[in-house]
Amino acid sequence: MICNPSNIEIETIIRRIRDNRLNLQPDFQRGEVWSTAKQQKLIDTILRNWSMPPIHVIPAENGILEVMDGQQRLASIRNFCDDKFKINGNIEPLNDEIQKLHGFKFSELPDDVKNRFWCYSVSFITLTEYKPTEPAELFDRLNQPMKLTSAEQRNAYVGTTRNQIKHLVETFKSLGASTDTIGFSNSRLAYDEIIAKFCYCIEIGTLKKKIVASDISNMYRSNNNSFSEKTISECKLVLEKFMNVINQSEFSSYKLKMNKATIFSWFLYIKKYIDIEDSAISLVIFSFEMVRDFLKGKITDDNAKSLAAKRIYSLSTNNKYLESLMVIFNQRASIGSTDAVSIIYRDIIIYIFSHWVLNIKNEITEDFESKAEKGISAALDFIYNKYSWGEKF
Repeated sequence: MICNPSNIEIETIIRRIRDNRLNLQPDFQRGEVWSTAKQQKLIDTILRNWSMPPIHVIPAENGILEVMDGQQRLASIRNFCDDKFKINGNIEPLNDEIQKLHGFKFSELPDDVKNRFWCYSVSFITLTEYKPTEPAELFDRLNQPMKLTSAEQRNAYVGTTRNQIKHLVETFKSLGASTDTIGFSNSRLAYDEIIAKFCYCIEIGTLKKKIVASDISNMYRSNNNSFSEKTISECKLVLEKFMNVINQSEFSSYKLKMNKATIFSWFLYIKKYIDIEDSAISLVIFSFEMVRDFLKGKITDDNAKSLAAKRIYSLSTNNKYLESLMVIFNQRASIGSTDAVSIIYRDIIIYIFSHWVLNIKNEITEDFESKAEKGISAALDFIYNKYSWGEKF
């Protein structure tokens, strides 16, 4: 199959569509499914003179070109030229010239804007000399894109905040963060996502505000709204402390199986107890993760299973609520790391567990154990409310 590239101006494209020389709906295409908002975003792209992906076409009979890929884009351009929707001038990043055109239909545009729009060139790729199965295979590949994560989308915002997070991620990896040490890699920018959220919590100083992806994205968009030096410094200290604990622990041979939600909770724990000795934090983290893995049936290695069983026996002898707490933690970890209540409940559970492991009794643990007689969830609710947990971080 040969792919022949060319560029065609919008004025010519529209004329060919209206003359039925460019067929937007051959048999293998979908119907017109783009929302108005998505169509407006494409028109905004054109008005900014940004590039858009190429249109793939196949020559048919009588000189007609059938659109194999790009139907939605061409239909959006045609719909705009037919006055079927208006310009949205409030699409980020804001553009002064486009804001002046907010609410305009195509027919209402000033002549100079119309002319620039007509002259915008769209890339076309014409497929020729193909085997019968090749166009369909290409169409299938073009229409199976991987949906970008929030971190992957933010990675395109070049600026101060992105550089801050990139530096922290590189630090984290250089300290040894990997699948082997913490249970997952930076695939799909997982570390970028966790560290950005952690910095956001430090910046706003509370755990009670839901971490919304758009709030972090807004920081990436604006160089005037980056994380403070204090936030970056505190985050770096936590990353260094965390990886030092993991690497130097007497349990370092145990293979941790953390996820984004649980490692986020450990960052919070270390941030609050940054001055505690590494050995104590190591005992807490590895004991907690061993118990979780054992109860979830994730341990297959006999030596690791034996080690975990000993930890559970030692802890559960004096703490009859251990297994119930772990069940709630796992439920709250599956919800994700951005739900404010789940973050706080996980934080309370780690706090109580750490005091059990380190044999520390205080008012909070006593309150929990006395209320737990009526139910673990009720006890966590009591701690959450009495101590305004997460109000300040």
